[in-house]
Amino acid sequence: MEEIRLIDRAAEGDRDALQILMVRFRPRIFSVAYHLLGDREEAEDLTQEALLRAIDRLPYFDARKGSFLNWLVTLTVRLGFNWLEKKKREGLLRAFSSQGESWSETADWDPNGFHPDPSNDYHRQQLIRLCLSRLPETQRSALLLRYGQGMSVREISELLGVADGTVKSWLFRGREALRVLFKEIGLL
Repeated sequence: MEEIRLIDRAAEGDRDALQILMVRFRPRIFSVAYHLLGDREEAEDLTQEALLRAIDRLPYFDARKGSFLNWLVTLTVRLGFNWLEKKKREGLLRAFSSQGESWSETADWDPNGFHPDPSNDYHRQQLIRLCLSRLPETQRSALLLRYGQGMSVREISELLGVADGTVKSWLFRGREALRVLFKEIGLL
């Protein structure tokens, strides 16, 4: 109930309520943006854009259709897809989808020959992010929303505008692809 009151007050122009909402939800939105884009600076930019867009559209939020967090995540994911499409068109997004390349040919680590250690927590997180970046956007997004945000298959299908079976397929294929990549680099 408190959240709904904050949203109503923020939609009416209450800066304090807006500030509370933004502080409360910024970390979750940044997490979605970071996992989607894989770059801290771009994730910060996307987070800022998503929050500004949310502020503009706050009067259109309808709590009967779902939670405020899901609404923000949906907005962030859609903006993230647009962001990725724009980067692809501009030729700035690195292509990791080459089937014929081995891991060592596509891994982009220190040119001095540094090889990450999967037993090191920080290196392990970086390896997982690199593996996620190699997945198609649909699979990466479905996995992020399911396991990173704890959303159900139904919620993901509604958010992305696809059938439940499509989401299940993306999740299955994404997990299988990650399993192969994890074995290849020693995470499994």
